[in-house]
Amino acid sequence: MNIKLYLSILLMFLFFNTNFSQSFAETEIKGVVINDSEEKHTVNAAIGEKNSAKMNSVDIENSKVKGAIVNTKSSTKVKINAAIGSENQAHQNSVSMKNSNMTGGAVNTIQGKEVSNIAIGEKVHADQANISLKNSNVQGVVANTAAGNLINNVGIGKKVNVNQVSTNISDSSMQGAVVNTAGGNVITNVGIGQDIKANQAAVNMKNSSLQGVVVNTAAGGIVTNAGIGKNVEANQAAVNMKNSSQQGVVVNTAAGGIVTNAGIGKNVEVNQAAVNMKNSNVRGNIVNTSAGGIVTNIGLGKNVKANQAAINLENSGVNSTIVNTAVGGISTNAAIGRNASANTAAVNIVNSTTQGKIINNNCGGLLTNVAIGSGTTANLGSVYLENSNVNGKIVNNVNGITATNIAIGSGSEANSGSVVMKNRGKNGNIGNSSGAGIVVNDVKIPLSEITGQNANIAVGGGESNKNSVVLK
Repeated sequence: MNIKLYLSILLMFLFFNTNFSQSFAETEIKGVVINDSEEKHTVNAAIGEKNSAKMNSVDIENSKVKGAIVNTKSSTKVKINAAIGSENQAHQNSVSMKNSNMTGGAVNTIQGKEVSNIAIGEKVHADQANISLKNSNVQGVVANTAAGNLINNVGIGKKVNVNQVSTNISDSSMQGAVVNTAGGNVITNVGIGQDIKANQAAVNMKNSSLQGVVVNTAAGGIVTNAGIGKNVEANQAAVNMKNSSQQGVVVNTAAGGIVTNAGIGKNVEVNQAAVNMKNSNVRGNIVNTSAGGIVTNIGLGKNVKANQAAINLENSGVNSTIVNTAVGGISTNAAIGRNASANTAAVNIVNSTTQGKIINNNCGGLLTNVAIGSGTTANLGSVYLENSNVNGKIVNNVNGITATNIAIGSGSEANSGSVVMKNRGKNGNIGNSSGAGIVVNDVKIPLSEITGQNANIAVGGGESNKNSVVLK
């Protein structure tokens, strides 16, 4: 839909943006809270300075809830939630809890032909089909769903926060299940500018605990997650944990005809179907999957991290099985720039401990893993350990009709189907496998097997590890 139509709809509905919302303070609620509406066009907008717009949302502060909260909105046409300007907030089909307790469930659902959540400006915040917990406790199920032909979550500007079908937990505890789903023909999550955070079908935890199952799914014909600019973070079907603990199964899935995860700029981090943990613990299986006809993961710039169907652990512990899978007809993992990092179907562990199996699978027709620049790292179907311990079996599989692993530049490193251990401890078995064919480096080229190409290339002071175990 073009920008003129967006603006015209915004103006038409500007004065009708606070319908079907409820706020509770120092209240005890027993029963079900339901916000339900159906219209052709629905717009919730906060425009200007220090404005707040709420539609089909529930705010709870210093309260107790025993029952269910249901926010539902369906339409046959357009659904827009927008915060534009300075210090504005827009909440649509969302639940916000502060210093409160809830026993029951929260269900946020939004449906439409075109569903968009937009924050543009400075210090703006937009939530759509989202739940936020602060200093709160929840016992029950949290389900956030956005469904439509076109699903957009966009943050543009400075100090912008956009959340679509996501769960944010801070200084809180939750017991139950968290299910975040974004489904449509075209699904886009984009953060552009400075100090941007864009979350779509994601879970963010800080100083919190979660006991239960976490399922994040972004599925569609075209699925895109992008962070562009400075200090930008874009999370799609991902879990980020800091100073937190989780007991249960974590399942992150990004699937579509074309699946793209891209970080461009400086200090940019993009996570698609990935788990990032810092000073945290997980007890339960972790399954990350990225699947599509064309699957691409790119980190471009300075200090850029692009993680696709990957796990990064720092000062953390995992007691379970880890399975990362990337499947595509054409699968590309690339880190380009300075100190850029790209990880597809990979595990990076620093100052951490893992007990259980680690299985990384990357399968497709055309597989490419590239690190270009100074200090760049590209990991495809690999495990990297530093000052860490793994007690269990490591299995890395990189299989394709054509598999290429390239490192170009000073201090660059490309790892494909490999295990790299620095200051390591390892108990168990290591199994690496990749398709047969041409190996380019210090091994002769078997020209008779050109039909199955398997290339490993290091140029300009780079390090290229293919189907290897490297001890540092």
